[in-house]
Amino acid sequence: MTRVLGKEHCPKAYEHTPEPSGYLAWHVWADGMDRLGYEQRQHDACGLWTQWVTKTGRPAKVAVRRAIEAGR
Repeated sequence: MTRVLGKEHCPKAYEHTPEPSGYLAWHVWADGMDRLGYEQRQHDACGLWTQWVTKTGRPAKVAVRRAIEAGR
């Protein structure tokens, strides 16, 4: 697996799940994603943990705001 130093250098960055940029906002959002039934997976192209999928393996299609509200 190829390792990339940052998300902006990933050749398939379009496959990353959109996420908030702030430290606290990201943690609230990630907690909300977990509560909504998603899990984080490592991206094959860059090795970063940037993909959130359902427990059945489908990509996350949830709005960032909805995940943040679920994490509060």
